[in-house]
Amino acid sequence: MGLTVPVIVQETPVTTKTTYAGREFVVVPAGTFEACRFSDEVTTPGGTAVTTTWLGVGNGLVIRTEESNGKISELVSASINGVPVQ
Repeated sequence: MGLTVPVIVQETPVTTKTTYAGREFVVVPAGTFEACRFSDEVTTPGGTAVTTTWLGVGNGLVIRTEESNGKISELVSASINGVPVQ
């Protein structure tokens, strides 16, 4: 015989605003890429966090991200259908 335990889920309001900031060239360990720059602003009752993301033109790869807490992630290498992205 199974046991059923009720779960209480608290809702938290979240607001996200994404802004396209234009195209620019970004240099990362994988090379230099033309990328579209986006800024995501996420607001919760605990505060607001901003993440900037660069997406590669023509391939959609995440080239670089910068978070408001100082964390940075960069593309080191990638391939599409076995072909290295440069």
